[in-house]
Amino acid sequence: MFSITLHKKDLTILESLQAYFGGIGKIYPQGKTGVQFQVFSLQELTNIIIPFFNKYPLITQKQG
Repeated sequence: MFSITLHKKDLTILESLQAYFGGIGKIYPQGKTGVQFQVFSLQELTNIIIPFFNKYPLITQKQG
């Protein structure tokens, strides 16, 4: 599963992300103030999500 959770005021960001990825996944309410974009399909993860992050890795300050 791939998911991103944001505050409900940022719903349009998740909708834009979903549209960018071709309409895959679903957006769900998360608690009282959040929304979450989730992709469960193994095919969509393998063919869309993973290749995207392989091509454009996240740049963060967290070290694993």
